[in-house]
Amino acid sequence: MIFVVDVEADGPAPFFGSMIQIGAVHIGYDLKIDSGFDILIKPMEGAGDIVMDPLLSNCYSLEWLIKLRERASIEGCNQKDAMINFYEWIRDHSFSQDGSPTCPIYYSDNNGFDFAFTHWYFIKFIREYGDPFGHSSRNISDIYKGLMGNMRKNFKSLRKTPHTHNAIDDAMGNAEALIEMVKKYGLKIF
Repeated sequence: MIFVVDVEADGPAPFFGSMIQIGAVHIGYDLKIDSGFDILIKPMEGAGDIVMDPLLSNCYSLEWLIKLRERASIEGCNQKDAMINFYEWIRDHSFSQDGSPTCPIYYSDNNGFDFAFTHWYFIKFIREYGDPFGHSSRNISDIYKGLMGNMRKNFKSLRKTPHTHNAIDDAMGNAEALIEMVKKYGLKIF
């Protein structure tokens, strides 16, 4: 099953910041986005306090990041519960066309960032569950560059949902772009 994931964090990498939002969408075999997952996560104590810098984090501005972090501090789920919820949502959508369980596949726009955070959180907070994606992820940007045969090409014009740095919006837009690559260029994802 195909999952497109986006993460917002208050730092550049695990250990130097907290993952404060996960947005993910599931692409069904009919190439429709049939489910979404969105959760705010409380920042870890002390993480992000030193490196709350827009040049080191993946955000619009420091003010925007501070507001999201404050919102996550108040409304967010604790890290363990957030990762259990994410794990269960993935498990509940990981079936082959015949209904048998199958391995989920992780896609993101910047998987070096997004996957690093989600993988570390799975291992740190719910080690007994593990990471449902294993140790692998796929980078949508690199897939598009390969399809185009040009490492300078950018897929972002294929998005329909604006890129807002709200994790669920960004996951949705990236999933739309991936679906467009399948339809327009014959990319096989199943």
